[in-house]
Amino acid sequence: MYGFTSTGARTSLHLIVIASFAAAILLFSGASVPGVPVPWVFQLTGICFGALGVYLLTRYALRSYRYEITKTDLVSADGENVLDLTVTQAVGNKLTVAARISLRDVTDVEVLGRKEFRQKKAALVGGLTLFRYENTPFEPVSCYIVVPDERSVLAIPADDGMVRLLTDAAAANRYTAPDPADE
Repeated sequence: MYGFTSTGARTSLHLIVIASFAAAILLFSGASVPGVPVPWVFQLTGICFGALGVYLLTRYALRSYRYEITKTDLVSADGENVLDLTVTQAVGNKLTVAARISLRDVTDVEVLGRKEFRQKKAALVGGLTLFRYENTPFEPVSCYIVVPDERSVLAIPADDGMVRLLTDAAAANRYTAPDPADE
């Protein structure tokens, strides 16, 4: 029905990965120079930079995600097909379904920047678990999808079409208390 792939220039991420590996090599080389007063400090710092490079490489640089809203075989009470949001992770040629949620379980959708998220985190996440399905740690704006039945909040890149569909689904799923004046 609708889908997009997390793509785009990630030059800052790639530069950090290269710089961390280069720093690790330089620090290990510096530790092997005769007369260095404390070579273990150079080695320990080199290990930290190498670990940072490996983490960023495996967690972000080598992964891509596909976000899709698809129809399922389930039919709702009003006769319409139930829609799912499926997040598929690709690492090389290996595809893995990382998350699948039904849109009828989504109650809230927020598009927030990093600073706004830090301010609203307690209210938005509460006692739920946050799952990030983004392939860059520097994403300026993310879409946060609240699924209380699964006790989770999903963070994906903010794509205009996807946000519109998710917001419509969340608005249809919100429970509105009956108005006492109607009785």
